[in-house]
Amino acid sequence: MPVAISVAATVYSACALAFAALIALTVARGRTSKTGTAILGCCLVSVIWAGATAGGVAVPVLALLDSIRLCAWLVFVVALVTMRAEDGAGLDRAYFYGTLAFCLVAIGNDAWTLAIDGGATRLYMSQLLIRIGFGVAGLLTIENFWRNTAAQQRWHVWPLCVAVGGLFAYELFLFSDAFITRGRVDPGLALGRPIVAAFMVPLLALAMARNREWRVDIHVSRQVVLHTATLGASGCFLLAVAVVGMLLRSSQCCSEASPSSRSCLHREASDDASII
Repeated sequence: MPVAISVAATVYSACALAFAALIALTVARGRTSKTGTAILGCCLVSVIWAGATAGGVAVPVLALLDSIRLCAWLVFVVALVTMRAEDGAGLDRAYFYGTLAFCLVAIGNDAWTLAIDGGATRLYMSQLLIRIGFGVAGLLTIENFWRNTAAQQRWHVWPLCVAVGGLFAYELFLFSDAFITRGRVDPGLALGRPIVAAFMVPLLALAMARNREWRVDIHVSRQVVLHTATLGASGCFLLAVAVVGMLLRSSQCCSEASPSSRSCLHREASDDASII
């Protein structure tokens, strides 16, 4: 166990240092654009999250910091799509305000959890589902950002799409796996979060170098253009996860059931699912 803790602390510390180095290099380079400043803000939140995790902060506090981190990246990419349309009007602002509402719910839910159970060691069901929602929403936004960028300008934005898209894809994968195992996040898979985050740093640096002024326009009409291939793929993935989870739980329940048990379904329904 001490070795495992040391490895986790080392990986999270390296992640925090990577983001801190990007911030320092960007600030030292001099004046940056508003978009570049927003990226630095997201990096700063990532530094705080990784540093707190390396320091062994309590799970409810880490969950709150994690939600703030995911909210920062999600709002950033949604703002890129909704605020930088070619016609100047942007996509329907309802998407942006809907994202803000979702982020407020996520942060509020974590704050409520921290207030009622500051000693929790696992995520509540609502926290787990919200993080799956972050994964789907983030991938959907990245898809639309890529598709609505002019073909000749995609060379400038692909590092950002890969960096942020990889972040949200791993969130979807990790917490879908946790959903199958009733919230028991695999330690090995969880250790991949700071690794994925650290790999964002060189991609973000490349994106910022290619877009010093961030004058990359998003080419859409005044009518909302929403590509939803991500929703279909995510829906199929989550459906498969749900089916696998049901089969695993049902088989485990039936194998452990005693003759006096009423039924596997009754036993499953009576489990304490407040913290998973």
